[in-house]
Amino acid sequence: LVLPEDWNGKWSNVVSKASVIDVTPTIFSFLLSQSTLSFFACKLIIFGGEVLSHLLARTVFRASRAATVWNTYGPTETTVF
Repeated sequence: LVLPEDWNGKWSNVVSKASVIDVTPTIFSFLLSQSTLSFFACKLIIFGGEVLSHLLARTVFRASRAATVWNTYGPTETTVF
């Protein structure tokens, strides 16, 4: 993530413009708590690094029917893509 020099500290401004986000479930939950649901404009949400809970997965699917969600956590996580 590269932030502009004039970044105002509001996460919603950053993630609302993202079309793809690759993030751990914990950080995604933090972003969810800090911003509006506008970041659900993402076309692809990639989770990895830790277990994706059923509750968070349901939240994502309910809020964004247009997004594709990849759960890359598991034995194949070390695969380079």
